Amino acid sequence: MNDPSSRGTQAAYDPSWFSGLAAAEERHFWFIARSELIAGLVGQLLPDPDHAPWVVEVGCGTGKVLSAVGSALPKSKLVAFDYFSEGLEIARTRSTAYAVQGDANALPFLPGFDLAGMFDVLEHIPEDVEALARVREILRPGGWLLVTVPALRSLWSDIDVHSGHQRRYTRQDLDAKLNQAGFVPHRSSYFMASLFVPTFLLRRISSRASRRTPSDRSVDELTLRPTANRVALALLRLENRRLLRGRSMPIGTSLVTIARAP
Repeated sequence: MNDPSSRGTQAAYDPSWFSGLAAAEERHFWFIARSELIAGLVGQLLPDPDHAPWVVEVGCGTGKVLSAVGSALPKSKLVAFDYFSEGLEIARTRSTAYAVQGDANALPFLPGFDLAGMFDVLEHIPEDVEALARVREILRPGGWLLVTVPALRSLWSDIDVHSGHQRRYTRQDLDAKLNQAGFVPHRSSYFMASLFVPTFLLRRISSRASRRTPSDRSVDELTLRPTANRVALALLRLENRRLLRGRSMPIGTSLVTIARAP
């Protein structure tokens, strides 16, 4: 479950996966709940209905999240940025965003964006502080950064390795790196708390007892019975309501962080 974008992830990610990813994003609870949370937070950060903000998603993948952001900010000017043309081709069908192909190590933009998003991208980039600093440079003064990443080292498994992850984060880790990159951390919380225990157990049990490859087990995580999918989505939507009311979760499989450019 990731949206890689930088040159550092090229070898670890097969672009042929994008079509399967796009199909999963339409039905899988994880992608739906994440998109709904991000859209809700973006609406709170840029609430002026008469303003037409510039928004860029660095590592947009197939553009699923950016389409949700566009629905939350109907007057916004969206930019979909990704390393892979295969992802951008799908992103073009999901919103009216300008599609730009390039490397996150050399963002081809001038300062002026009101908001930048990096959604399950930063963990793929070897030099994450430098990547954050480059994103800060394309924001206007006071512009927002919204980031989601995989959380907590205790959940690390060979699936992370297979996915091209460099690390998982704690709130303290990410806040410190945002400070190093010149951002002012504003708010952060774990999310997908209801998934923590089952994810921890499944990854420990399957890695020790199963002969299935990490690739096969990654596919398993995207394959659910309809009833289980509906229950999981209902639980995560309850969590999202709490987060959108300004509360935080003490634990979770993911971390969402908001920071501001000085």
